[in-house]
Amino acid sequence: MNKIRQILRGHFEVHGSKQLSKLTGVSRNTIKSYLRRFQETGMLFDEVNELSDEGLAQLILGPPSPLHQSDKLEVLLPLLPGIVKQLRKKGMTASVSGKILK
Repeated sequence: MNKIRQILRGHFEVHGSKQLSKLTGVSRNTIKSYLRRFQETGMLFDEVNELSDEGLAQLILGPPSPLHQSDKLEVLLPLLPGIVKQLRKKGMTASVSGKILK
């Protein structure tokens, strides 16, 4: 079951954020944030309970942010096969490899 749905259901069963945190493994501040966002929607629990897990996550968390590939990653990706090859050599460590690559 989706953790957000589990948190909302527990909230309406009159469980506190501390108890919900223990049950779900989600921090109390995150639980409070989810409940605040749920209240801002103005929807009833029955309406939200009918949503799919993806729909519920999008309602509470917002749309997923687009993935942005950094410039550093674009430089690093072509170098990785060579780094892996060097690290496989006998006696090679990441710290020694870093000195060789500089």
